[in-house]
Amino acid sequence: MEKFIQYLMQEQNETFMPFDTFISYALYHPVHGYYQKQRTKIGTKGDFYTSSHVGEIFGKLVAYYFDRVARCARLPLHICEIGGGDGRFARTVCETLANLKRDFKYDLIDISTANQRIASELVNDFQECRVYDSLTAWGEERVGFSGIFFSNEWLDAQPVKVVKKEQGVIYEIGISVRDNKLIEAKRPADEVITKFLDDYEYKFKDGQKMEVPLYMSEQASSLSSYLKKGIIVTVDYGYTHHECSQPSRRNGSLRGYKSHQVIDNILEKPGAYDITHHVHWDTWEKISEEKGLQSVSRTKQNEWLLQLGILDHLKTNTNGDPFSCNQKQNRAIRSFVLGDQMTNSFDVCIQSKNVSLVCS
Repeated sequence: MEKFIQYLMQEQNETFMPFDTFISYALYHPVHGYYQKQRTKIGTKGDFYTSSHVGEIFGKLVAYYFDRVARCARLPLHICEIGGGDGRFARTVCETLANLKRDFKYDLIDISTANQRIASELVNDFQECRVYDSLTAWGEERVGFSGIFFSNEWLDAQPVKVVKKEQGVIYEIGISVRDNKLIEAKRPADEVITKFLDDYEYKFKDGQKMEVPLYMSEQASSLSSYLKKGIIVTVDYGYTHHECSQPSRRNGSLRGYKSHQVIDNILEKPGAYDITHHVHWDTWEKISEEKGLQSVSRTKQNEWLLQLGILDHLKTNTNGDPFSCNQKQNRAIRSFVLGDQMTNSFDVCIQSKNVSLVCS
């Protein structure tokens, strides 16, 4: 991937590549991109965990939530999961709804061909579940969709631009090449970036670096255009504009993850690891409202799971076996409720279109 980017810049006679372009190649290139690599990415043997890999209780609780909200809002029990990964969450939800004897449909979208293959195998038992390779391909078949959009760590994997304020001037940070190595470079931010920062009331101090999520406008517009009636449940880690300005976030949140270790310099060996950023919730909610999506609530994930009754699922362990199913579920529940700094940074953002969620 590093050689590919260098070659690409030389071929195009470019001395500056924006970060969002770099991230797009590093994550999504059809040959060299991280998400296309045929290797385990999620779980103990992978590079990161998702909530579904902590325990099945997460998927079960969310399935109950989907069922309740669909009945309350008089929606079809049709779920579209964006960025569905290896399908573990989808399988748990499908199993739970099938056990409840509900009529449902489940669509899983993931750009990774490796994930599509694994997910297809996991949900093969459920004729109600289909796997798609893009939101666009899904939308062509599901015109006038009514139901529930769900995503878990989807927004944080979108390509972002990066800026830095120096002596009162906003610069765009990007990639250049020196001595056959990728290095950071800068240029004055263009009008598109500065207007975005002004429109969504970004304020940051001199010397501070920050991601600029231009992608949000396109993604929110797509969701709103596809959704005729329903809700959007977005689970991700992020922070507000006020939290962005704290000294600990002076260098922004863009980083890589490999083998559960943080990689601060994402220019080294791109394509070999995941790249993420923290979601700017204020911006996402404001842009979504501009696109016709109503903000319903945003809650810390552990608080939301408590509201869904996660503690009611604690089990009594009678045989003393620490590896029993009951004990595993209890450990998962404790992890979700108590968690650590990373776990507690997750939020659940709920939005709606043309429905009332007074019962949610």
